[in-house]
Amino acid sequence: MFRPAVAALVLMLAIFAGNSSAQSLQTRAADIRAAMGARDFERAEKLVRDLRAADVVVFTRNNYDYLLARLLERRGATAEATPLYLGLINRNSVLAEYALWHLAAIARASNDLALERQYITRLIGSYPSSALVTSARDRLIQSLRESGDYRSTISMLRPIASVTGARGRTAMAQLGEAYARAGDAASARATFNQLLTARDDAALAASIGLDALDKAENIKPNEFDALRRARVYLANRHWAEARAHLVYIVEQFPESPNRAEAIYQTGFTYYREDIQDEAIKWFERAHEEFPAKKEGEQGYYWVASALQKARRYEDAARRYMDFIAAYPESESLESAYRNVVDSLRYAGKDAEAIEWSRRIQKDFAGRPLSVVGLFNEAKIELARNNFEAAFQLFTRLQAQPAYPKLLSAPTRGEANFLRILTLELMGRLDEAARAYLTLPDERDNYYGRRATLRLQALLQTEEGRRRIEPLARIYRDQARAAFRAARYSEAKDAATQALRIITDQNAQYELLDILRASYAHLPQYNITSRYRLIPAARPVIADSKPTMDASHASLAAELLFLGLYDEGATELRLGGFVARASDGESDGESSPRKPLAAQSGDVAYSLAVYSNRGDQAGHAIQFGEPIARSVPQDFRLELLPRDLAELIYPAPYRDALLRYAPRLEVDPRLMLALARQESRFNPSVKSAAAARGLVQFIQETALKLAAEEGIKNFELDDVYEPEIAIRLAVRNVADLSKEFPNNPYAVAAAYNTYDTNVERWIFRSRSTDIDRFTAEIAIPETKDYVAKVMSNYWAYQQLYASDLKPLR
Repeated sequence: MFRPAVAALVLMLAIFAGNSSAQSLQTRAADIRAAMGARDFERAEKLVRDLRAADVVVFTRNNYDYLLARLLERRGATAEATPLYLGLINRNSVLAEYALWHLAAIARASNDLALERQYITRLIGSYPSSALVTSARDRLIQSLRESGDYRSTISMLRPIASVTGARGRTAMAQLGEAYARAGDAASARATFNQLLTARDDAALAASIGLDALDKAENIKPNEFDALRRARVYLANRHWAEARAHLVYIVEQFPESPNRAEAIYQTGFTYYREDIQDEAIKWFERAHEEFPAKKEGEQGYYWVASALQKARRYEDAARRYMDFIAAYPESESLESAYRNVVDSLRYAGKDAEAIEWSRRIQKDFAGRPLSVVGLFNEAKIELARNNFEAAFQLFTRLQAQPAYPKLLSAPTRGEANFLRILTLELMGRLDEAARAYLTLPDERDNYYGRRATLRLQALLQTEEGRRRIEPLARIYRDQARAAFRAARYSEAKDAATQALRIITDQNAQYELLDILRASYAHLPQYNITSRYRLIPAARPVIADSKPTMDASHASLAAELLFLGLYDEGATELRLGGFVARASDGESDGESSPRKPLAAQSGDVAYSLAVYSNRGDQAGHAIQFGEPIARSVPQDFRLELLPRDLAELIYPAPYRDALLRYAPRLEVDPRLMLALARQESRFNPSVKSAAAARGLVQFIQETALKLAAEEGIKNFELDDVYEPEIAIRLAVRNVADLSKEFPNNPYAVAAAYNTYDTNVERWIFRSRSTDIDRFTAEIAIPETKDYVAKVMSNYWAYQQLYASDLKPLR
C-alpha cells in the first residue's frame, strides 16, 4: 500500500535531481561566460575543460569545443585547437563555418596557402550567406596572389573591381597588379589609369604600379601622366616618389605650363622631409622664375619657413619681413607677421618681438590678428617672468573676442586661465585659488580641469594648504547644510567644489554620497540606466538536440552564449535580436521567435553593449556620445551608470594594449585617449592628410616605427590592422615619452604634429610648467587636440585602473 507513495517520492527525487543538474549546468555556463566577459581567459579555459571532463555530451552539444578551440588558438596552441575545429565541421555544427575560417587562419600562419584555400573555398561554397564570405573572398584572393596564381586572381577580381566605392577600387588596384604580375602590361596600364581620377589608397597603388611598369619597359611617362602621379603621391605623403616626377617635368618639359607648380612642389617635398637646404634652393628658384605667379610668391614665403625649420631664426625673421614688403596683398601676409614674432623669439630677441607684436596690434586694429599680437606680447612677458605685465595684458586679452581657429590665437577661456595663472605665479594665492574655483571642472572643460590640478598641486605645499583648506571646509559645510535642508542643487554645487580641493579620503566619500543623493532629487541629474540589455545568448541545451538554424540571429545567440562577443556582435548586427516565448526566456527547447522592433532604444543600446564587449568600440561610441551630450557637464563621471560610462569611454583592444604598453612603460589609458580622439575606434578610417587606421599613421612615421619594432615585410596598409596599429602607436608614444618625460601634454602635441614643433614651443615658454608650454602651442588643431586627448585621459583614469580593469 506504500507503493504509490514510494513511486511519488522516487519521481520527486528524479525531478529534483534533474532540476539540480540543469541548475548546475546553467551555473557552469554562467561562470564560463562571466570569465569570458572579464577577459579571464585562463579561468575560462579551465572551466570549459572541467565541463568536458564532467559531461562530454553536454560539452559537445553546447559547442564548447568551439570555445575551447578559440581559447587555444588565442594562446598559440594551434595543434590542440585544430582537431576541435575539425570535429565541429565533421558533425556539421552550426559553427562549422567559423571553424573553417579559423582553420584557414591556422594554415595561413603556418604558410600552408594551399590548405588555407581549401578551407576558404569550402566555406564560401557551403555557406554563401555567411558573414565571413566577404572576408573569405578577400583572403582567397590574397592567398592566390601570394601563391603566384595570377590567372585565378584575375578571374576572382574582375567581377568586383570598380572605379567607384572603396571595395571596388581596392579590387581594381589588385586587378592591375595581377595583370602586371601575369605579364599583361597593357591590361595592367589600362586598369591602373582608370584609378588616377582620385587620390586614395587605390590611386596610390595604381601610381606605384604604373611606375613599376615604366621601369620594367624602360619608358618615360608623358607630362600629363607624370603630373597626375605626382599629385597622387603628394596627397599620400610619398615625397620622394612625387619629387621624381616633378623634377622630371622640370627637366624634360621646360616650356610646360605646369613648370611653376613642379618647381614649387619639389621644394615642398624637401621641406616635408626636413632637407631644408634643398628646399630653400627650389623655393628660391620658383620665386626667381615666376615672381608674379602664386607659386613664386609662395616660394618666397616658404624660404622663410625653411630657414625657421633649419633654426636659422634671424635669417627667417628677415625673410618674413622682406616678404611683407614684397607682397603686401598676399593671403600669407598675416602668417608672415606672426612668424616674424616667432622667429625673433626663437632668436632670443624679445624686445624686437614685443615691438612687432605691438605693430601687429596697430596695423590690424579691430581685426582678428590684433588679438594674436596682444597674446604674443602677453606670452613674451610671461616667458620673461614679468608677471605683473603679463597679468595686465591677459586681463586686456580677456575682453577681446575669441578666435579659436586662428593660428597663434588663444582658445576660449585660455586668456582668463592664464590671467589666474599669473596671479598664482605672483604669489597672490588667495586670489588665485578663488579665481581657479570660478572655472567649473566639467567634462571636456580643459581649463576647468587644469584649474583643479593646479589647486591640488598647491595643496601639496604648506602655504597652499594654509590658503585653500579653509575654502574646502566652507564648501563641505555648505554641502552638508544644503543637503539637510533639501536644497539639492546648492548641495550639488558645493559638494562638487569641495571635491576639487579636499584630500581626505573619508571626506571625499561623504561628499560623493551627498552628490549621489542630490542627483537623485534633480531630474536632469537623476540618470539611471535608461535602457534594458536584451538577452541575446541562447539558453543552455541540457538534453535536447542543438539547433541547426544558421541564420545570423541564431549564430549570434550561439556565439554570445559562449562569450565570444567579437564574432557574436557582428552576427547580431546582421541578424538582429529575436524575442523568445515566456517573456523573452526559454526553457532550453526550441521556442517560437519573433523579430524585435529595429528602432527600439533597447535594441540600439544592446547592440552597442555587445559590440563594445567584442572590441568593436566604434559602434559603442556612436551610441554613447549622443547620450553624453544630454548628461550635465558637471556630472561626476565616476557616478555615471557604469554601462553608459563604458559606451562613452570604451576600452577595446585590451589584449593588445596590455601586450605592448607595459613593456615600454606606456599607460594603456593614454593609448585609449589617443585612439578615441584619432579615429573614434574606427580601424579602417583614412584622413584627408593621408593618416591611416585606428591611431592615424602617416607613411614616414609608420615605416620608421615598423623598423624599430622589427616587423618584417611591413606594408603601409598593415596599419589598418588594430594589433599592428596599437603596437606601432605604443612604440611611438614610448619614444615621445623619452623625449618629453613625465609630460603627456607634450607627448599628445608631438603625436599630432612634429616633435620639433613641440621642442620650439617648450623653448619659447622657458619653463617646465605645463600651462606655460601649452599656451605656446601655435597650431589651433594641435592645441585643441591636446585638450581633447587629455580630457579623454582624465576620464579613462577615473574609470579604469592601469591594467584596464574597471575601477568600480
